[in-house]
Amino acid sequence: MTAVAELALLYLAPALVLWALLTRNCYPGERILERVQRAAAPPVAASPSPAARPPRPARRTTPRGSVLVAWSLAGRAPPA
Repeated sequence: MTAVAELALLYLAPALVLWALLTRNCYPGERILERVQRAAAPPVAASPSPAARPPRPARRTTPRGSVLVAWSLAGRAPPA
C-alpha cells in the first residue's frame, strides 16, 4: 500500500468501527446518556387537583410585538 492509502485508512478507521457497531445495534455511550438524563431530570411530582390550582391570569389586552407597531402607526396620515 502507498502512504496515501494508509493515511486514508487511518482517517476512516473510527468511522468504520462506528458503522460496524451501529449495524449490530450497539450504540456506544447509550448507557452513559441514560444515566445523565435520569440524573438531570427533575423529580416527578403529583399534579395538584383542578380545585387546588390557582386561577389563570387574565389575557393581556395591550398590543404586543408587530401589533403594537401597527397600533401606533394606525392613526397617522400618510406623509404629504
